Amino acid sequence: MGRRATQPIPSHLRAAFYAAAWSLAATGKVTREDGSIRDVAAECGRCRRITRRHGLAVLWATACALRFSELARLRVAAVSESGLSALIERSKGGVDHRVGVARGLIAETMRWRSECSESFLSPLLLPARTGAALSLKAFNRDACGLFRGLFGIELTSHCLRDTACQQAMADTGDIRVAQTLLGHRSVRTTEVYVAKQDARAYQVPLWVPDEGPSPPAPLPTTRGERGEGSLRVFDPERGVA
Repeated sequence: MGRRATQPIPSHLRAAFYAAAWSLAATGKVTREDGSIRDVAAECGRCRRITRRHGLAVLWATACALRFSELARLRVAAVSESGLSALIERSKGGVDHRVGVARGLIAETMRWRSECSESFLSPLLLPARTGAALSLKAFNRDACGLFRGLFGIELTSHCLRDTACQQAMADTGDIRVAQTLLGHRSVRTTEVYVAKQDARAYQVPLWVPDEGPSPPAPLPTTRGERGEGSLRVFDPERGVA
């Protein structure tokens, strides 16, 4: 059985979603709509360092359009603070390449690492508590589960890669940009991503009548009445004609 299809984060929630991710990455807290502060780390009963890592992982996964395996093995040595980029080792036969990364994300990640104990850290950029690589099951349960609770949406690690692809297409309209970001060797693979997202975004139009009263739709007759396939037309004053 293949991987279940995933969806990008809905566009109308994206700004709030990533604002929450930045806030979690910096403080382990988010701001409610009424302006009050929600201490997510305390609510979850988890270490603040772990909650902050959840926010950082979501930001890195989207910024670099990472599959989970790529996120889990991303190393500190792959990140260039001066060049504002990260060397991504793509899986599934993808092309290894550098992806531009915002200065703020790199700075926040390094600040988080500087505040962690030595036992927490490893050559991996965002390790688990033990210093080992993150677990997909734990990430989908804890990090994605946290955001599912905040926003009430279905979310897995791959939704973040889908979101990066969709945002690249929305911002540039150039499939080659999306191809480079995702590390696909063939643009045909990227076309599958784009077509999948276009299909999900499509909605069958529900035509709205013009203003003013509209007559009901004609009713089909039974076979043989006024000839096969004829219609009985409803007249609002006389009933069925």
